[in-house]
Amino acid sequence: MANWKRDSIVCILLLCFYVVMFVESIGLKQVARIYPQVLIILCAIFTVALLAKSIAARHREDTSTQSAEEKRVALAVIQDVAVICAALIAYALLIKVLGYITSSVLFIAVTLVFLRIKKWYVVAGISLGTTLFLYFMFNNLLGILLPAGLLI
Repeated sequence: MANWKRDSIVCILLLCFYVVMFVESIGLKQVARIYPQVLIILCAIFTVALLAKSIAARHREDTSTQSAEEKRVALAVIQDVAVICAALIAYALLIKVLGYITSSVLFIAVTLVFLRIKKWYVVAGISLGTTLFLYFMFNNLLGILLPAGLLI
């Protein structure tokens, strides 16, 4: 598979994800809806630009010169994106059962381990720190209660 095809597939998957996230954000309160929607729109604009760049590269790329190693790397990138998307779906489903704190720490830790972060204290620090920081921001500054679950 040529690089432009791989990039195009990843961009299309990301755009689909952005559409789902934008539709889900519509149900939020007006004050809480603006920030995520702006971020989603910015990400979509950059992704469309990347998609246009990858389609333009189609004309410059000769698929016969692509080595077996490049093809293996291209397939690995697509597999990584698919695993992260599956983890996001699992996170969205688990947040209602386990609650924000537990599911977020679990999601971030699993994602970091999947991305080959080996040091346990880095994984624990980033997972806990990010989750608690966002919890504080939403609860105290924005006044938005995050889902509580069975554990926390």
